[in-house]
Amino acid sequence: MEGCNLELYVMRQRVAAAQQLLRDTLLPVGRIARQLGYSNLGHRSRHFQREVGISPSAYRRQLAENLLSPLLPAGSEEGPEDVGGAGRTRGPDG
Repeated sequence: MEGCNLELYVMRQRVAAAQQLLRDTLLPVGRIARQLGYSNLGHRSRHFQREVGISPSAYRRQLAENLLSPLLPAGSEEGPEDVGGAGRTRGPDG
């Protein structure tokens, strides 16, 4: 906490808690904000974006994409529902 005022320290702790909740839960962004003591979602979103570089919703989206990308073959344009088609049967056209 050296070189950091109390308000900045608290904000950074809230952002870290928000990152953890966005990563580990399916709670809506607004509920996470309220749970962390923000009454104004826009205020919280600006704090988060200032510290992390992207909005809370974009952070969660990016986490989901990063979790799915190792499952897709390199250069694949298939969606996650197409991954691992073992055991599926094809329709009459294919």
